[in-house]
Amino acid sequence: MSNFSLDHVNDMYMDVLKEIGNIGAGNATTSLASMLNEQINMNVPKVELMEASKLGSAICPEDEIIVGIFLEVSNDISGSMMFLMKMDSAHYLVNRLMGKDLDNQEPFDEMDLSAMKEIGNIIAGSYLSALSGMTNMTIAPSVPHIAVDMAAAILSVPAIQFGQYGNNALLIETEFGDEYMINGYFILMPEEDSYATSVECDIDAYIPAAYIKNEYQKLDIYKRIAAITTEEEMDDMTEELIDRFGDIPKKVQQLLHIAALKSLAHAAYVTAVEQKGSDFK
Repeated sequence: MSNFSLDHVNDMYMDVLKEIGNIGAGNATTSLASMLNEQINMNVPKVELMEASKLGSAICPEDEIIVGIFLEVSNDISGSMMFLMKMDSAHYLVNRLMGKDLDNQEPFDEMDLSAMKEIGNIIAGSYLSALSGMTNMTIAPSVPHIAVDMAAAILSVPAIQFGQYGNNALLIETEFGDEYMINGYFILMPEEDSYATSVECDIDAYIPAAYIKNEYQKLDIYKRIAAITTEEEMDDMTEELIDRFGDIPKKVQQLLHIAALKSLAHAAYVTAVEQKGSDFK
């Protein structure tokens, strides 16, 4: 455990998120290929975990017109999700599906919007299936809602909704197609309290009586360490412990590391972390 660091934890949960992105994009590509009755290739998706407030600038300019498909998810995990496409990609997909001229840029009619909702539903379901398979959680999507509007307007709805669930969102950018490559953006914002993450490891991690003698102070520190969710909060707690109680014993350092591991695993939708020998699974 002496070589354990937050850098390793970051690598671990990003690997989980990337695997979810890869499997979800692969499932979505297979489903679209079947729907369009043609072979579709897929580039490696880009996966990021970012603050919900930064989603707009990460996708496109706020005044750009895009298509957004919004769903809520429930059962073992609660929250909201969206699938976004730029207009050129949306037109291409609808034209292929509806047998229209591929250069058609007319405004979407009701049939086009219905087809687009079905496409979004299939793609979103593919990612949810990947997430469900990786976490062993049951996740059910709601009926999809669709909007064609400026990015700022579309993202304002989930921004409000996401604000009820937490600060971070999973963003997966996918590119797939044949001669024409389609860009799509999958966003998932879970309610963090809707699922639990446990950590089981054979490590001495506690606050020794000799380090914090006052039981009320010790209980308060335990509660605050358990509530750590970011590296900044961990750094703040480390500085406070040193200022108030002196150099941090190894057992307390390991307690901080486990708290950080649990938080980062939770952000990656991992429900359990177990030690297997010298490895964590």
